[in-house]
This record gives sequence, structure tokens and C-alpha cells, in this order.
Amino acid sequence: MEATINNAARLNSDKRVTCAQRILVIFRNDDPSALSNLAHEREIFGIFERFGAPQTLAVIPKIALTDLHDPAGCGERSLLDNTEMLAFLKDYVLRSGSEVALHGCTHRTNRHSIPSRREYFEFRRLSLTEQEGMIREGTQILERAFGFRPITFVPPWNRMDHNTVEACARQGYKIVSAGPFMATKPGLLSLGVNTDLHRFRDDYQAAKKGRSRVILNILLHSSTLTEKQKGLLIQALELVSNDDECKAVTIARAAEIAPETAGLVNDAARSFAPLHEVVGSSRAKAWPYVAALRRIFGRDLVGPSEREAEEFYRRGEYLLCAERNRLADRASYLIVFSGRVAAMLLGVLLAFCSTRFLRPQTFSDALSMAGAVIGLCALGFLASRAATAIDTRREIIAGGCFCALGFLACAVGVYSLGPAH
Repeated sequence: MEATINNAARLNSDKRVTCAQRILVIFRNDDPSALSNLAHEREIFGIFERFGAPQTLAVIPKIALTDLHDPAGCGERSLLDNTEMLAFLKDYVLRSGSEVALHGCTHRTNRHSIPSRREYFEFRRLSLTEQEGMIREGTQILERAFGFRPITFVPPWNRMDHNTVEACARQGYKIVSAGPFMATKPGLLSLGVNTDLHRFRDDYQAAKKGRSRVILNILLHSSTLTEKQKGLLIQALELVSNDDECKAVTIARAAEIAPETAGLVNDAARSFAPLHEVVGSSRAKAWPYVAALRRIFGRDLVGPSEREAEEFYRRGEYLLCAERNRLADRASYLIVFSGRVAAMLLGVLLAFCSTRFLRPQTFSDALSMAGAVIGLCALGFLASRAATAIDTRREIIAGGCFCALGFLACAVGVYSLGPAH
């Protein structure tokens, strides 16, 4: 065992990555905590040491003691309270060249989660003050535990929002790692997971077909790794270690040696990211209309282009994905414009149909019409509550307002005509 550790330390002491090593492979291991099974973690971490591959360890600073999916749970255990686990992690990080990242604060869902839709999140939809306080507390625990501040933040369930981004920037983080795409801000790089143990072989083979530099970020959870997944992990490590084009690195190391590629890989993932996740864009605003068309026609009208973009992404053709992004942004703008016009015409149609039976000639009739307008606006607001993305909520409200505007314009026009003859 000692010889294995020394060999791993020697391999990881060589920080050079040659130009020939164009495929960078990251193993992001989520959820090490004070409740981890030490014997199980030793076994899994030992596999990485045999191949001299570092990990990015997304460590939970003080894990919730009750069900992580229950926002009403209580009680946490800090990593500082489990001295055996902490000593193991510190020693492993030192000899393997692995990275420690902050993985939330307690990993418990917050009050805004939607369990019925399996939408769990610890940070999303909380205020900036709340999120910054949680990140500050978690950072202080890891700094006391390991003697240094992490620079990579990993949100539980890979879910965060614009307030999380701002909170990370304020707390000095340089990298966030969630899903394949995350809208950030200057000075904060996004390098999220884009594969897992089950599909890594396929993504690896796709990357081999290309010529550009590729970053594959594998998500795994060593604490719940099954025997089948353990076999897949060994296969992945064998592929990486036996291929001169590949190099296993941490998230921070990938950002250091290939910052331009790291930026490209995040932007390229925008080409097939769910529309509502592309914060602050016409694509996020287009989501309500795209979803409505999907319900009407029973199929995804934008699916084929997204699948094609994802194929480019898997091959590392990030610049082709950028071109797809431009086309998608243009199409989304047209969808939003058309959707708002359609909402206004729907309001006109509703007003026309209602005035066939009621001409607003009296004050009470006018109040009825005003009530209908207010009702349409309220309906848009209530419908927006089902959405979790801020742009989607705003666009649903905007659609309701355009519908109300069309209704009001038609009603006023009919009223100006006076009684029917």
C-alpha cells in the first residue's frame, strides 16, 4: 500500500499537461461529509490512488442529520466533529493532489423546493443575504478543517441562481461547478459536470473523434457507489491512464491550464441547455411559449437542433455550438415576439366573444370588463408561480398582461361603437 501511495504522489507531483493531452478528465466526487463511511471511502479513494488520478472533492461542511429532502428537518454535524474522517481527507488531499470544493452548507432542501417535481435545491430562490451567509459559514468550516479557502463552489443538486452567483463572487470564489451550463459573471468561471460513469465511455469515444481540446467532467458519489458503478469507475480510470491524449485533473487545475477551453465548454453547453436555465436571455423568455407548443403538438419542436448541438458538444466542437447559440437566440427572440402578439390576439378574441353577449353600455358593464382584465393579469401571475426560473415567471406575467391589453383594447373599441342596431 505504501508503494502505491508513493507512486501516486510521484505521478501527481508532475503538474505539466502537454499539448498532446487534449482530453482533460475531471472526477467530481460529491458529498464527502462527517457522516461518510470511512471504510467505504478508503476503498473507493484507493482506486483513484492506484491510477494516480486526483479528484475534486465537493465536501459538505456540516451535513443535515435528517432527510436531506426535508426542509423542516433539524440538526447538522460539522466535518470538524468527525476527526477520523477529517484526518483521512486531509492526508488524502495532500498526497494525491486532489482539490477540496465547497458543496453547499448543509445540503438540506430549502423552503422553496418542489418535492412533487423532484426539484430540490438548497440555495435557489433564497435572498442574496441568506445565500451569502450560508456560503460564508460553509467556507469558514472548510478553511478551519483544511487550512486553506476553497476556490470552487458546487451547489447541491447542481441547482443555483443569479443570487448564488453573486454570493460566490462576493465570497472570493473563482469557479462554480453545477450542470453543463451556468450563466455567471466576469471573474467567475463555470465548469460543470457534463457526463457520468454510465455514459463516460461513449463521451470519451466521441471526444476521440474530434481534434479540439475537450473537457469531460464526471459526476460521481463515492458514498453511494454500487459494485456496478465501481466497475465503471475502474474502466474509466483505465481508459484515461492508458491514453496519451488524456489527463486526469481537478476542476481548479483544468481552469488554470485551459481557461479559454473552460469558458468555451460552458458557453457551448448553452446550445442544448434547458431554455429556462439560460438566465437573462430571450431563450429563457421563450420557454413558456415553447412549452405551450409542445403541449399542443405533442412533441418538442426544437428538439432536433438541440440534439445536433449536443453531438457537436460531445466531440468538442465548441465553436460550432457557439454558432448554434446565435441561431437559437435569434429564433427565441422571434418566438417571444410572436408569443406576445398571440397573447394579445387571444385577449382580443376573448373580448370579442364576450361582447357578442354583453355591450358595455352601463357602469356595471364597464366594471365587469375591468374585472375581466384584472382577472387575466391575475391568471398570468398565478400561472407564473409554477415556474422556478425568474425569466420564465416574468414572461408568463408579461403574456398575461399582453392578453389583458388586447382584451381591453377590443372592449374599448366595442364600447365606442355604442348599442347594436
